[in-house]
Amino acid sequence: MWLQKNLLNKSLKAFMVVLVFCSTQGVLAMPYRLQDYTTDEIFQKVIVPVSKNHAGSLRCFADPNVWITKEATHSKQGSSWTVLLSNLNPNNSEPFLELNEPQKYVELERTLSSIVAFVLLWDGSAQAYKKFITGQPQPVLTFEHFQEIHELARRVAPDDDHYEAVIALLIYSDLGKTPTAKAHATEVGVNCPDHDDWIDTVLALERVAINQVIPGYFETKTTIKDAIQKASLSMKVHFGHVQHLEGGPAMFAKLARSMQADQVDAASLDFAFLVQLCDVASAASHGQIDGFPPLHDNTYTSYGMVRRSLDQIPKGQAQALEGYALQRAKALELDLSDPKDFVLVRLCCYIRIFDKDQAQLLKKVALENLRSEDWKLVQEQFGLTTGLNQWQRNPTYLNTVLLNLGRFHDTKEPLVPKYERVTNGLVFLAKRLEEYAAQPNATRSDVPLCLNGLAGRANEEPETFTSKGFDSNRIKFDEKNYAVLTASTKKLEPIH
Repeated sequence: MWLQKNLLNKSLKAFMVVLVFCSTQGVLAMPYRLQDYTTDEIFQKVIVPVSKNHAGSLRCFADPNVWITKEATHSKQGSSWTVLLSNLNPNNSEPFLELNEPQKYVELERTLSSIVAFVLLWDGSAQAYKKFITGQPQPVLTFEHFQEIHELARRVAPDDDHYEAVIALLIYSDLGKTPTAKAHATEVGVNCPDHDDWIDTVLALERVAINQVIPGYFETKTTIKDAIQKASLSMKVHFGHVQHLEGGPAMFAKLARSMQADQVDAASLDFAFLVQLCDVASAASHGQIDGFPPLHDNTYTSYGMVRRSLDQIPKGQAQALEGYALQRAKALELDLSDPKDFVLVRLCCYIRIFDKDQAQLLKKVALENLRSEDWKLVQEQFGLTTGLNQWQRNPTYLNTVLLNLGRFHDTKEPLVPKYERVTNGLVFLAKRLEEYAAQPNATRSDVPLCLNGLAGRANEEPETFTSKGFDSNRIKFDEKNYAVLTASTKKLEPIH
């Protein structure tokens, strides 16, 4: 396997890292060492210094026009780094944030929380573990798996420079969601309509251009910049897109090209994997800043499946996709050679089903009750070799549409009505994707299809996704040729 040839035995490698590190540098002078693991201590020892060191970049997120994922769990209630920062004067001159009234900047919360996640994972102690799993659903991240990520964090960041590089990349990787950074990038010729493309495109520029785009990058140590830019070569695959099976083999295309050019090694993949784990861990931080509910044991296990699927890329991108799907099918006790089971695996990935009994209930409620013409359409759009798998670029937020329709954040409602709404949504999306794919150049790699606005509509107007809503739906393109799939005749809000 490609990666296996590049990875040492975990225990041996961990020992070598410690040996080399201790012999050359002594104890890591980590500036974020915790003792009590309270929210107040984390704020003082992590958030305050990070906000001071990266004030320019972080302030980009303090903008009401920053892109926000419209998953139904979005909330402006609860604890908040934003409110705490509004009282902070990092330079003893002006506040980090000036707020007329208490509010949250959702992506600022998420970015700061992703850094806290990294700090706790690097720490690796029992106290850090207890803090990390606060609020997690069952099955919570096991201590064994927490330790696996801890060992990964220590490999990636064995010294101060790499430690700071992880923090910097956690901040930089979502700057493409902010109007300020996007405007700076446009000035040097970078125009990425999809923010997931933004960071690796910017970090591929000459450093003088990067300095113009990323606030504070010019002052960053050269060794930290080297580590960031090396890791960015492996940020060409979005682990979350693969985990949700949002698209086809093309999800691996950019990373495959980097592998073919010998630009990617095991160390840079480790770096990218860690950064994306910390990012997904912080996905619910707009609702709480204590604990990391999204990175429970099922999430970590499925991300590990994604990581292993990368071994197959040298054999072909289709093999990598099938490799991941096979792992999910095995865990759900499904047969990937059965067309219905492949669609079921994809649907389970969309709505985060990891339990085999829930998968069978979904199969009974959703696929076995479809009309023959609807099943034919669903299979054509979501099958193993057809529909989305032939697109040169996967649509984004497709799974969020179905999650919002299911209202899975409501734990009191039984599963059957949730699955029935998801079934309606799946047929709805199959019809819309068929129409969309028929448009000229619709599935080109440079024309992203964003369903975030549609996900918001699924949360606010779920009745739109019944059969009565089909006739009024249409496809639009905005002025930047960024595809928007609308769900009703109402005008969709701007996506930028």
